[in-house]
Amino acid sequence: MTIQEKVAEKISNSGEKIIDSVVFSLASIEIERRIKLVTRAVEKQEALEKEFKKSHKPDVEAKYDENRVIITLESYSKARLDSIEKDKEKLKNLVKQLETCLETNTQESYNKLSETLNKLGNAGGDKKENTDSSKSESQ
Repeated sequence: MTIQEKVAEKISNSGEKIIDSVVFSLASIEIERRIKLVTRAVEKQEALEKEFKKSHKPDVEAKYDENRVIITLESYSKARLDSIEKDKEKLKNLVKQLETCLETNTQESYNKLSETLNKLGNAGGDKKENTDSSKSESQ
């Protein structure tokens, strides 16, 4: 048998190997997308928590009289409390979506996590928004 015949035979018998390689390649692409999405979600969670601690301080902090006795403790306006509640809800929703992804590992859960991240946009001061994670969602 010539080299050309051996090559032709090898190619003709490679159907299963080609299928396995394609399956591996496509699975690797989706796994990498999910890794990036989870990483982005964790980074967003950290940024939101940091921003929350930094920006959600009382409107009025402790005030003292001339004898250095506290006359007023911290207080919050209704608007401040509403803002804090909204931000807590955003963070809670993100954490819930992230946990759902890691527990169920379904395409739907990752799509919902991506939607949640896109809705948050630059919340938490995240400067680098990664938009390529939504590219393969429709697959």
